[in-house]
Amino acid sequence: MKGVNLGYRVPLLVLCLASLLSANTAYGKRSMLSLEELVTGSSDIIIGEVKDITARSDEETGGVYTFVDIEIRDVIKGNSPTEAMVVKVPGGEVDGVKVWAEDQTTFDPGEDVLLFLNPMDDGYYTVYGLRQGKFTIEDDGVVWQRLSLEAFVERIRGIIDGEILTGIKLTTWGKIKELFR
Repeated sequence: MKGVNLGYRVPLLVLCLASLLSANTAYGKRSMLSLEELVTGSSDIIIGEVKDITARSDEETGGVYTFVDIEIRDVIKGNSPTEAMVVKVPGGEVDGVKVWAEDQTTFDPGEDVLLFLNPMDDGYYTVYGLRQGKFTIEDDGVVWQRLSLEAFVERIRGIIDGEILTGIKLTTWGKIKELFR
């Protein structure tokens, strides 16, 4: 009985597996960020209220963006303006045409939010980690985190001060899927 000659099959199998493993990145799927990654990857962290939302086309790029006016209530990290800021998010609706950008977060007027942000060259801010960098606050709690706002901010400040590593993965469906593995 002769041995099986895998020859070209092994490199082909390795190539196929590598392409499957990288498919999530290639198609825009991003890994879930931990709280530490959000804190260290953002220059500004704020708590505020969404005051106004407008979408418009960018004349230079032709892209559609939504501009979210935020009234700042607390600056946890960074040098954000003390009263208000504008967050720029790809996508939106202009003249009845909707443009959707995968993994981008959405906002609602009157919504209370905790945001992980980075400044842009055009003077606006962008949400770090896409939709992972926005947390809705309801009844003094952080939605999807099962924590009070006070406890969540305390964890963030602990990470900023280098005191704690939480290991919390900030997920919604990802967290639920982990429970059933």
